[in-house]
Parts: sequence; structure tokens; C-alpha cells
Amino acid sequence: MPSSTKNIQRIAMWSTPRSLSTVLMRAWGNRPDTTVLDEPFNVAYLESDDVDIQEYQNRNWNDIATVILPKEAWQQKLTEILTPPPTPYTICYQKHMAAYIPPDIPLDWTHHFTNCFLIRNPKKVIHSYLKAWPVVNQLLLGFPNLLNLFHYTKNRIGSPPPVIDAKDLQMHPKQTLERLCEAVNIEFSESMLHWKKGIQPTDGPWTARNWYQKVAQTTTFRPYQPKHIELEAHLMDLWEECEAVYQELLNYKL
Repeated sequence: MPSSTKNIQRIAMWSTPRSLSTVLMRAWGNRPDTTVLDEPFNVAYLESDDVDIQEYQNRNWNDIATVILPKEAWQQKLTEILTPPPTPYTICYQKHMAAYIPPDIPLDWTHHFTNCFLIRNPKKVIHSYLKAWPVVNQLLLGFPNLLNLFHYTKNRIGSPPPVIDAKDLQMHPKQTLERLCEAVNIEFSESMLHWKKGIQPTDGPWTARNWYQKVAQTTTFRPYQPKHIELEAHLMDLWEECEAVYQELLNYKL
């Protein structure tokens, strides 16, 4: 693994999609001491500018193996994200989707990071995700991987790793970020509360093109707005599975 004499802190923020993870990345990316990585384990062909979106949309979503990085590509990405960031950055904040964790590789590589967890009400996650892509099971969203990594990290370090809820980010952004920064031993910066409008150079090419239209219009955290969501009947089993994970992790939120 790459090494460096620089005192670098690597923060890995793990979440499911549609959990305000990009907004949180904006907050960290606006710190003068921080560089960010946007879903570095995203599927290799989705990172390509010439990806065939129609082919992706028509994939067999019951075959979760089709959306897992090949082992060689994953190992290459791991080497890249452990490369020290350029001066003057001392923090490397990484936005990660739990669904991209390879199922056949031990989790000891996560020891290189300060692992944190961002959770959101599964009804909101599913409802938002369905606006862009189909979802057939919770593996695609990453809830099982999120819980597995949380417990792995908790057992390894001997205490619960930081967990924040997306609702708190919207209702009390400053207080939530202050608690998060304290939990990872980093001084809070007011710069985390505002950022420049538009797509950022650090945004992943595929994610920015397909998911970030609303985020690109923001300059700060949007206030929380209660919304009643009714999922279709065929999604209720999926929701119940995801809800069980959410409620368990909610017990540990900062």
C-alpha cells in the first residue's frame, strides 16, 4: 500500500444512495484543508464518458454481480485512494456507496480509514432512487453491506463509529457537522456550511451527469421538509428489510 510521511487523515463516509451524501461531500470539499473523492469504487464502465446508459438501464437488476467491480479494478482503485493527497491537504474525505464493497474481499483494507456512516429513512431512499433507476432488492441499495461494515468497524475499534442521520443534516446542519467533526478529531470549519453552486471538478463524471442536477443548484443545506411517502405494495418487503437496518443504525447516531 502507498505510504507517506504526511499526517493524512482519510475519512470514508459510507452510505446508501439518495442519502444526501453528495451534499455532505460538498460541505467537506469546501474546507481549505480537505480534498474529496467521489465514489471511487463506482463500477468501472459507469465511470467512462462513453457509457451506454440504455444498456445499463436494461441490465438484469436481480444479478447483483453485474454491478460489482472486478477484483483487479477494485484493487487498482484501492491503491489510488490510499495515495497521499497533494499539498496543502491534510484530510482526504471519501464518499463511498456501501453497495460497491466486494463480497469476496476481507474488510481489513478499511483499517486505513476513519469510517463513518450516513443513514437516511429508507422510504425516502427508495422513493428518490426510483425516480432514476429500478431497484429490486436491498443489496442494490447497499443496506446489508452498510450494517455489516458498521459492526465490523465497531468490533475492531471497540466502540461505535460515527453515525449521522440525513434528517439531522437538514434540520441542524451546523450542530450535526460539529458533532461529526468532534467524533473524528477534526476542528469544525464554518466553510462547511456553504459552497459554490454548480458541478465541481471533484464530482465523478457519471454520477455528476446523472444524479447531481439538484445538488448543483445548492449553495448550502436545504431545510428539512416533511413529506408523506406511500410506496407501492410490491416494494413493502424491500422497505421492511431496509427499515430494520436503518432502525438499528439509528440507535448509534451522534
